[in-house]
Amino acid sequence: MGASEVGETGESRGPVLSGSVEGPAVLARDISGGVHFSQPPPVPLEVPLPGPVFKDRDAERADLKRHLVQQAERPRQVRISVVHGPPGAGKTELSRRWAADTRDSFPGGQLHVDYADLRAYRPIGGDVAEALRECLRATGVEDAHLPGELHALAKLFRTRTSSRPVLVVLDSVTHPAQVRPLLPGAEGSAVLVAGRRLEELSDLDDAHAVQLTRLDAADGLLLFAAWSGDRDVAEREPEAAAAVVAACAGLPLALRIAGRKHHKQRRRRQLAELAAELADERRRLAALTVRTTHGEHALSAAFALAYEGLTAEEARLYRLLGLYPGKSADVGTVVCLSGADPETAEDLLYALEDAALVEEGADGRFRFHELVGLHARECAEQEESAAEREAVLERCVDYYMTGAAFADLAIFGDRLRLGGDAAHRAGAANPFQGTNARRAALAWLRAERSDALAVLQAAARHGGMHRQVWQLAESLTALYLNTRYLGDWLAACRLGATAAAADDRPDAEARLRALLSRPLCDSGELAEARAELDAALNCAGRTTNLLLRASVQEFDGRYWDLVDAQRAISSYERALELNIEAEHAHGNEEAEHARGTAIARFFLGGALASSGQRERALAELEAAEESFRRLGDDRMAARALASEAAVHAALDAPETALAAYRQAAEELRACEAHHYEAGVLRALARLEDRAGESATARELRLRALALYEESGNPLAEEVREELGSGANGEPAGDRAAVVEG
Repeated sequence: MGASEVGETGESRGPVLSGSVEGPAVLARDISGGVHFSQPPPVPLEVPLPGPVFKDRDAERADLKRHLVQQAERPRQVRISVVHGPPGAGKTELSRRWAADTRDSFPGGQLHVDYADLRAYRPIGGDVAEALRECLRATGVEDAHLPGELHALAKLFRTRTSSRPVLVVLDSVTHPAQVRPLLPGAEGSAVLVAGRRLEELSDLDDAHAVQLTRLDAADGLLLFAAWSGDRDVAEREPEAAAAVVAACAGLPLALRIAGRKHHKQRRRRQLAELAAELADERRRLAALTVRTTHGEHALSAAFALAYEGLTAEEARLYRLLGLYPGKSADVGTVVCLSGADPETAEDLLYALEDAALVEEGADGRFRFHELVGLHARECAEQEESAAEREAVLERCVDYYMTGAAFADLAIFGDRLRLGGDAAHRAGAANPFQGTNARRAALAWLRAERSDALAVLQAAARHGGMHRQVWQLAESLTALYLNTRYLGDWLAACRLGATAAAADDRPDAEARLRALLSRPLCDSGELAEARAELDAALNCAGRTTNLLLRASVQEFDGRYWDLVDAQRAISSYERALELNIEAEHAHGNEEAEHARGTAIARFFLGGALASSGQRERALAELEAAEESFRRLGDDRMAARALASEAAVHAALDAPETALAAYRQAAEELRACEAHHYEAGVLRALARLEDRAGESATARELRLRALALYEESGNPLAEEVREELGSGANGEPAGDRAAVVEG
């Protein structure tokens, strides 16, 4: 207490207390001076309590605890964690749940700021200052004592939070500047951020990132059932429940809204009706809206909040990606869509990723979450003109036509092609040049194959792009002929053939229908393959293009290879005649004519071998191989060599066959002709079985299986059966490497 005060007479008047005293009571005889009694400010507990339903995220909660609570590793550092993910992924709910779980770890309290509530201050840059004012008020500072400038507010905040560890939870954060001024002053404090990824915080402030990914189907079903209050829904209506959960694409907010909607409607509507409503992509976002006595809850509102935080350039790219028919994009796609230079395009893509509106995959391509993509498309349809929406599709089609045409040239050189106009336009730049051109072209087609097909399908639906559709379909077969992807091949050639007919191009229709027969044969659809070949022969007969007619005869022979060897020989002999006639007509000047003759000899050799005419077969195959090597077609030369190996095996010359097969496998691997490589590996395995080398044979089959599985080839099942039954010991037949091609 204070010192004793002495009166005029010298008599002590007892201890004197002056100033401000905190605490509930003071025991004193006499008190004088200006004395003020005050209670300490309450410990702030501002983070809202979590909702009643929460599923999964155990790993993420444990990750946050390891980083934010354990103090032994970095006792003098305020730890920061950033929870990021697409809108509606549950960032806010996870933050609230984790704050509730760890309340005792922060005796100084828990402060909370939602920047979405402070949007009115953003035009003048005052949202951070207002956030600091809110937090300072929570620590007991009255408005009259709040500084006016941001740096002074931040200093005072650090002082007011310097005595005991504090947790600061910041929601809807879009920029690192919204975080740094709110770092508390006490050791052991933590900041939990929910919002964008904020790589700058990770790089400069050692922030720990926690990404929220979509829930799997099982957890999604549990969350939907819990929010609907209908815990038996999965057992009672399994198909409808699974369809609803799938439409929500693992997004917790979507599952929550769908669950509440089912809860409100289940007395008068079956769940199947909600599933049907969500199945329509055009209606899905509108369907994910529920109206309660507390207002409307819409999934699109969460997306709109993120969209509003984008710059004008970012927002435009978001809309254009919404119009893009494909499911993934890279810098080249963005350059095509927006007209930006590559550096700007890359910056824009990463800005959308920081906003958690797109996600970069392991393949370096960017993708929307399905529901975010629907919102982007809605924004585009509302804000972009009809002319711009049309132009986006035209730019996409042109981009893939040009890329695929140049890739086709790099892969096949002077093969027969009726389209490929885009590669010959003035100013068109060839991206596939140099010694690795073929490999780069195949890599590009593999990376783009799903998106290229989606663009092709969109162009076909458009109805006014027949020429572009059949030309793109023809160019894409450069990929399918090397690495099967049978489903894509079937879809592309069917669209191409239909478009060629609409374009009144019987030559192109013949070409596409003949090409279509190959995946049909590979899929075992022989009746349909025969019908397509008959139509192709009819269309080809209406043209004077000898190379085209020869090519259709070759495809006809490929069909008869599977049905009737003698008819196959007849088709190949007719193809050879037509190719030789074309060579003579053009004075042997065109490489594509020489290649056509070599191809006819190659397939004729296979058919002859199949019919037992092995010596003649070897002569045709060796002549074909020599022509291919002279033309620089390593892929076809290796295929011819593999067919020669099959004939040597049938002639009981296993060592010669093994050497030829091994060389062919190496050359096909170098060409990345993986489908044909797999066929050769199977033939090698059969020879190794005969030689008693079962371990080597098994390794060869495993390699073949991996190649077939990568392209979805149904031959993978045959290899699995071979692996399951062990060595079969059967000799490699004459046609082993030919039929599979």
